[in-house]
Amino acid sequence: MSTLPLYLEVTPRNWKEAKKVAESLRVSIFRGHAEKSWPLNPTIERVAEQFNCSKQELWRQEKEVIYLFKSRAHNYIKSPPDDKDWIEWLSQIQHYGGPTRLLDFTDSFYI
Repeated sequence: MSTLPLYLEVTPRNWKEAKKVAESLRVSIFRGHAEKSWPLNPTIERVAEQFNCSKQELWRQEKEVIYLFKSRAHNYIKSPPDDKDWIEWLSQIQHYGGPTRLLDFTDSFYI
């Protein structure tokens, strides 16, 4: 039994070709960069690589970022998420420019 790939990478040669690809898709989620050579790594992993952080140190740093953000969130967020809603907290941290393990994506081909 063969399995389908989780994603398809397409590099159109021009805008006309890109539009043709977009029109042929039924359901899709897009993630990209300005440079095709950049890997799809979350911000926190890119920062960790830059400073040669171990996985253990990365986890410690991430917990520290979350703790500090949560302790100051009342200054920026009218209705902070539930204390245990980690995905929402990470989303807020990312929204305000903090490093997280989340990747942005969109269902819009034109973004």
